[in-house]
Amino acid sequence: MDAKQYIRNELEKLIVSFPNVRVRYEYDKNAIVHFVEVVPNEIYHLDNDYIAWENKMTDKFIELFPTQNICFISDDALVGIENEEYVLYRTKYMEISTDKKAIIIDPANVVLQQKTLKDWTKITFIDDDCCGKDNPIENCTISGNYTNENNQNEYYLAA
Repeated sequence: MDAKQYIRNELEKLIVSFPNVRVRYEYDKNAIVHFVEVVPNEIYHLDNDYIAWENKMTDKFIELFPTQNICFISDDALVGIENEEYVLYRTKYMEISTDKKAIIIDPANVVLQQKTLKDWTKITFIDDDCCGKDNPIENCTISGNYTNENNQNEYYLAA
């Protein structure tokens, strides 16, 4: 088995163990470096199980392929993947992007300052027709503020 196939096999195991992860792979033949981008950042930077997996995989890779290099990055790295060879992810991976045309929001899942907004009557939509099921949210304007049970203001926060 060559290095590329070994990495792919290991990454396929990774996304089974971490179903909310997406990985992208690129090989730089000039630098002899295998790049693996892992997102989301919370997993890459903070998940101890993932970090242990990456360390073990890197050690095994160096043992098997001592003349090659592997580099794990996340999407906030100074270097990035420009010509991906493949992308792997499972159904629990959810891409969050700011360039989406529309966002569908379930009011039961909206959280403001760590509290669930239960009373939507305190929010006024300037154009009641704009924020329907099939309309982009960027066409909507929300005004007013929400006060909690202690009558303290809770302002809308951007995601």
